[in-house]
Amino acid sequence: MAGSRILVVDDDEACVLMVSAGLRKLGYEVAAATDGWDGLAQARAQKPELILLDVKMPQMDGWTFLGFLRNQKEFEKVPVIFLTGRTSEEDRRKGLGLGADDYLTKPVDLDRLKACIEAALERRAKVHQSTVRMADPRRPKGRFGLRGRLDQLGLAAVLSILGAG
Repeated sequence: MAGSRILVVDDDEACVLMVSAGLRKLGYEVAAATDGWDGLAQARAQKPELILLDVKMPQMDGWTFLGFLRNQKEFEKVPVIFLTGRTSEEDRRKGLGLGADDYLTKPVDLDRLKACIEAALERRAKVHQSTVRMADPRRPKGRFGLRGRLDQLGLAAVLSILGAG
C-alpha cells in the first residue's frame, strides 16, 4: 500500500539509508530513528502504519522497544517487522513470540521486504475493518443481523428468512 508511513528503527546508518531509499522508491513515506528511545519518540510524532525494527541497538534493544510499543494502546496493533542481522531460529521465535508480524534477516531483498510489508499492512487493514464493523452501534445484534423472538414470526416468514441465507 504505497503512501503508507513506515518507521525504520536501526542503529546502522548505512542500512537505514539503503532501506529508506528503497521504500521511498516504492512510494512509501519513511521516517528513521537510530535507537529505541528515538524510535519511541518518532513513533509518537509520526504515527507510523508499520515499523521496521532492528534487534541489536544501543541503549534499548528491539525486544525492549517492541515490549514498550505493545503496552501502549495507540501502538498495540501497529505491524512490526524485525529486520536484523540476528539469524538464529531462537531469535526468530522470540521476535514472533513478542508480537512481531514478521522476522527478516539482513541483507534483505527489496522485493521480499515489499511483500512482507504489504502482507502486514493488509492484515492490519482487515483487522481494523472488522473492529470498526463490530463496534458500529447501528449494526444489528445477533449472528445473522436479526433481533427478536422466533415465536413472533409465522412459519412462512421463518422459511423465507432461512431460504434467503
